[in-house]
Amino acid sequence: MQFVHPALTWGFLLLLVPVLIHLINMMRRRRVQWAAMQFLLESQKRNQRSVWFKQLLLLLSRMAAIGLLVAIMAGLTTSDQWSTLFGGGGTHHYVILDDSMSMSDRTGGVEVMDRGREVIKQIAAVAAEKRTPQRLTLLRTSRAAAGDGGVARVDISGDDVDSTFRDSLEESLRVVDSTELAIGPAGAIAAVNRFITDNVESENSLVYLVGDFRRRDWSQSQDVKQRLQELSNKAAEIHLVNCSRRNPINLGITRLAPESATLAAGVPTFLEVTVRNYSETPATGVQVKLSTYHDDDTDRKFASAGEGLGAPHSEPTVYFEEVPPGEEVTRRAQIYFPTAGQHVAVAELPDDAVAADNRRFQILNAPPAIPVLLVDGDVQQRNAYFMTAVFQPGEAVNTGIQPLVVGPQYLRDASLETLQSFDAIYLFDVARFDGDAVKKLKDYAASGRGVAVFAGPGSTVDALNSLHEGGLLPAKVIGTKELAPPIAGEETVDFVPSEHPIFSVFRGEKNRFRNDLKFYQYYDLDATWKPEEQGAILGKLRDGRPLIVEQQVGDGSVVTFLTSLTPDWNNWSITPGFIVTALELQAYLASGTRKSAERLVGGPIRVEVDAANFRNDALVFAPGADRMPTVKRDRATLTKQDGGALLELDYVGVNNVTGDSLTGLSGVYDVWLTQSDGHPNLRRFALNVDPLEGDLTTTDRNELQAALAPVTFTYHTVESVDYSWSASEGFAWQDYLLYALLGLLVVEQLLAYLTSYHPPAMGGAR
Repeated sequence: MQFVHPALTWGFLLLLVPVLIHLINMMRRRRVQWAAMQFLLESQKRNQRSVWFKQLLLLLSRMAAIGLLVAIMAGLTTSDQWSTLFGGGGTHHYVILDDSMSMSDRTGGVEVMDRGREVIKQIAAVAAEKRTPQRLTLLRTSRAAAGDGGVARVDISGDDVDSTFRDSLEESLRVVDSTELAIGPAGAIAAVNRFITDNVESENSLVYLVGDFRRRDWSQSQDVKQRLQELSNKAAEIHLVNCSRRNPINLGITRLAPESATLAAGVPTFLEVTVRNYSETPATGVQVKLSTYHDDDTDRKFASAGEGLGAPHSEPTVYFEEVPPGEEVTRRAQIYFPTAGQHVAVAELPDDAVAADNRRFQILNAPPAIPVLLVDGDVQQRNAYFMTAVFQPGEAVNTGIQPLVVGPQYLRDASLETLQSFDAIYLFDVARFDGDAVKKLKDYAASGRGVAVFAGPGSTVDALNSLHEGGLLPAKVIGTKELAPPIAGEETVDFVPSEHPIFSVFRGEKNRFRNDLKFYQYYDLDATWKPEEQGAILGKLRDGRPLIVEQQVGDGSVVTFLTSLTPDWNNWSITPGFIVTALELQAYLASGTRKSAERLVGGPIRVEVDAANFRNDALVFAPGADRMPTVKRDRATLTKQDGGALLELDYVGVNNVTGDSLTGLSGVYDVWLTQSDGHPNLRRFALNVDPLEGDLTTTDRNELQAALAPVTFTYHTVESVDYSWSASEGFAWQDYLLYALLGLLVVEQLLAYLTSYHPPAMGGAR
């Protein structure tokens, strides 16, 4: 037996008050000899025992009433075997610690994670003062298994909170720190739900969620709300402990990518850097340090694995005059790689509230050249001449694009694998498609590549409609049509482009390049075609008919120009704007193959290679303290896929010893494969933090109550000095004692009536 408020137990001394009052009343009586009283005394002797018994009951009832009142105010609790019949017993403290990236917020000079660790120590200290059995379980959100059927890794598993627990808790918290992962609390809450179900029913369950309560995780998360409701249904007492401070100032790099898909060795290109301002005030004079590491794979050796990224180069600083609050701003910087290889670009912001989102990494695969296939149906290959003049203008200018000019029969004879070695395919004046050429073109586009079709004098309606039937052209072609001359005296243009990126050179109302364009003839499409249902129109003629259309095929696209490339039906190819448009078209078509995949921390690293050319073992080097691949992490095995024709590495999961995520650090990961001839083959991957984790906007008590209703919880802030948590220790008797007090007061009034003198009424006396 114990009391929540022991100091109030001094009130039990008030039990002596009724006794003292009774004794004082007895002392006030004086003996007076009176003859008439002899008869009354003889009568009293016969009823004395009954009177004394009633008075004793009255005295005891008054003492008991005072005792019950003191016990209620002091908070009587018990933990014996009788109280467990009412659902009492010991207390199990389940502590969920948010260790996502946002917990590294250093606003105020102290990390939010440091405050979280102090809160856990306070919970344990208060629990250690209790007299009933106390246990504590600690788990982090990053170690809670995804899904209800997973197994969560806990830091402390139901340990008794005794005299030795403080030291073991200090040791456990010493390795607890914020990660770079973006993981919400839903998985950890689900794990605690399973723990409470598996534990004894006689335990009281107190669940503490210690974190920063960022709005993105709590304001509209139905999953979190549902799992908290499950906890509440199990009679668990829920405490939300907010360790964050509001309105921190934080900037983050949200994107680092090449501006164009035309990236090759020896070709200058631009790298785009995007900075987001997560705070409520504008950021001015922001400087981003840009660095590149030039790879030279000419002498690749296993002995050099994990020794660095290549030769470092400092690039010009990217300057942002102002980044408005809550907005993103993009700037670009020119970079240049003299040799082919897997180069690395790193962008860094100065330190602020969160350090992890101040860095961003990108792998830039620069091939020796960008191969493209030009299929020209013209006997003299005039179409290829104009396009080659753009792609290879001369030794003074290097675009990095290497065209291969072939005839239409090449599509019939080449395999799909051969076609997929080209970044883009151009079709000029093709009269017919033999064999399964259309099917191979469709499979080629579906794999994320682009096809451009130019329909000129050498094309036929049958050939174009075969593309339509094969799903490469969005509408049926009905024949050629001449563009009517403009009305005399009217100032107009022949070409009306859309806002598509390949027509950037034609933007503006009075654009000189667009005004110079003249079109005379084109292929007309079926008038019943509805672009809103299939395909899209990228450009129109002045009569409103489509001139350039696009059809999405899988992950790629097919762009069809319903006019010629040669100056037979227009003057486009001999105007200055054609050069820019052709290069933008190439960049757009190749964007699927050159697109930089955005890989986030904690996600998988997947490698797929030909089983005939590679062995099934690999070495994976993860980032070290400098975020470069200097730590040998794992020897991985590639598994056979597609009937044994392919080998696949799926590097994901946790370290079996530490429990940390294998891909839990941002930076560069090196995967060293072994070719069949024993030579090394390097694949590089850049993993970055989730940009959304940089948003440090928090929720308050009112917002949480609105988002989680009807879940009942107690809200705390880190500034609170009360760590008693109002936790019931054992079984709380307050409700039962109150009912007993009410009943006892009724009995006391009845006894007082029976032991007192009540003269009869006047009518009864008569």
